[in-house]
Amino acid sequence: MLYTQIDLRTYHLYRENYEADLKAMGNDVVLLSLCEFFEQGEERAEVLKHLSEALVRLKSLGYTVAVWTNSLGWGSPRSAQFHEQFGGCVRLTAFDGSTSTAVCTLDERFLEQNTQNTKDFIRAGANLILWDDDLVQSVRPGFMCTCPLHLSRFSRHAGRTFTRDDVRSLFTGAPSQLRSDYLDLMGDSMLEYCRALRQAADEVDPSVRMGLCASFTHYDIEGTEIEKIVKVLAGRGNRPFFRISGATYWPFLSAKYWKYTLNDVMDFVRMQIGWLRGKDWEVFDENDSYPRSSWVVPASYIELYDKIVIANGGAGRHKYILCFGGEGPEKGDRRYLEAHLKNVEADKALARMFEHTHPVGMYVHSMEHSLRMTTLPDSYRSNGYMFSRFSLPIGAKYLNLCTIPAQFDRPGPGILTGHLGELVDERELTRGVLLDSESATHLAKRGFDVGATLGTDGSLIPAESAEILMRSDAVPRLWTYTSGSGHRFAVLNMRYEDMTDSTAAAAECPNLARALAKACRFIAGKPLPVMMDGAPGAYIVAAEDDEGERLSILICNIWYDAIERPKLTLDGLWTVEEELRTGATVNGSELTLSRIGPYEFAAVSLRRKH
Repeated sequence: MLYTQIDLRTYHLYRENYEADLKAMGNDVVLLSLCEFFEQGEERAEVLKHLSEALVRLKSLGYTVAVWTNSLGWGSPRSAQFHEQFGGCVRLTAFDGSTSTAVCTLDERFLEQNTQNTKDFIRAGANLILWDDDLVQSVRPGFMCTCPLHLSRFSRHAGRTFTRDDVRSLFTGAPSQLRSDYLDLMGDSMLEYCRALRQAADEVDPSVRMGLCASFTHYDIEGTEIEKIVKVLAGRGNRPFFRISGATYWPFLSAKYWKYTLNDVMDFVRMQIGWLRGKDWEVFDENDSYPRSSWVVPASYIELYDKIVIANGGAGRHKYILCFGGEGPEKGDRRYLEAHLKNVEADKALARMFEHTHPVGMYVHSMEHSLRMTTLPDSYRSNGYMFSRFSLPIGAKYLNLCTIPAQFDRPGPGILTGHLGELVDERELTRGVLLDSESATHLAKRGFDVGATLGTDGSLIPAESAEILMRSDAVPRLWTYTSGSGHRFAVLNMRYEDMTDSTAAAAECPNLARALAKACRFIAGKPLPVMMDGAPGAYIVAAEDDEGERLSILICNIWYDAIERPKLTLDGLWTVEEELRTGATVNGSELTLSRIGPYEFAAVSLRRKH
């Protein structure tokens, strides 16, 4: 399924242009954007008239149509109507007391506005409503909400007065019941808000589906399970409607919180799909080029993101590529649409090559709702520290840097990082695990025999029987170890911060890639389905059918340099069945492809030899 966004306020002006482009791109679902809807009187009636006409017209053309709207606000400048009506509203308020234009879920007057909007959308003909990713209580302007209403509620619960500094202190040091209680408070206020929206829809038409665009904080920091939020919004007996988080613009506009590459975004996207795969939800991605200009987010990023989602499977493709804006199609950015049209046949071929397969590679351990259980630094670090540590698949970063394929669907030999070492069930350690220094330290403190003990200065010391695979400045950086119970471990004596912030660490990547490849083979106890010689920026999706007879491989070169002759090592003997934008030769267990240029992709499908 292919989804795209168009703007209601420009659709009636440029209807023929929009409809021609929707047809050309092969779109299935139109997300009809109507945000910042605060008009009243005749102006409101005029907007709703345009909405009704657009819904009738687009449905008559065979499209499924969702009204896409915002709720609490993104914290950015808002319309004059908003300030006239809600200038004194309760704002989302960070630990330091800073606010933005984003409104708190506990502001009753603003909730009434959104419940009225819900009813009016449905009366105008909407049978599907999508709430944008501003239905979130963190991010804008910071971590958590400590507005007067939240503080008052929590103080009543705790039986004593809590200040913002008191609440922030709950998110330092060891986990506590009060930390968990504050997360529950946040979750409850979110669910109350969503139930009110659902009740408003039910008063008009209970069959109307409502859905949510996820923020990266929904999986941990919002205080409630994403499944609860989505099911409340969907309504009784209705299929959940859900856009996952992870956008193409993140590498360009999100440096404030973390250093994210497109490779990292795709790992986050695939992790969410892995969590959701098998649920009967309508799930689609966030291939968003915000601010929808190829001068900011190149069309090549949109296309490479799209290819990875096609190969991974499990989600609809949501491409923000019809970017007319207020100036109309004559001045709109056409590069996104042109790039999409150029790849239509390749997309079909890629989907065929990965049909009836599941991703394979190193399993990346991840966990929802770990914040309430985790030991945090003794002093509050920063919003960015908190945002980057929770729900995002940090372990995949190590694999990315070394071009080792990752998968998020099926537990198996994998990588476990950071605070997850404090929380992981010991049964997960029996499959073979690659640990970073933080997770290994946690496990050593818990008394597990993982091939590492703690020195008096807190440094990691490899076990005597460990095999050292790599040293740096005489310090053991990577070793493998078999425990007394026969379980296989590899310890990468580096922190996540070392890998992302250190130029010296990045310079080690060629050697580290070779050493990590050896470590991965060790913990798996056999060759991985495919390994690739290191190449900066290369992103690999590998997938097999259930019988292990067909292997499909996608390589996206998300880098400035070409990969001249990619060499991949396979787990046995294979023959080439199909090629896409590459030539492929197999010599024993070595697969060689032809040149993949900068920001280009190639794929190959193989059949096992017997």
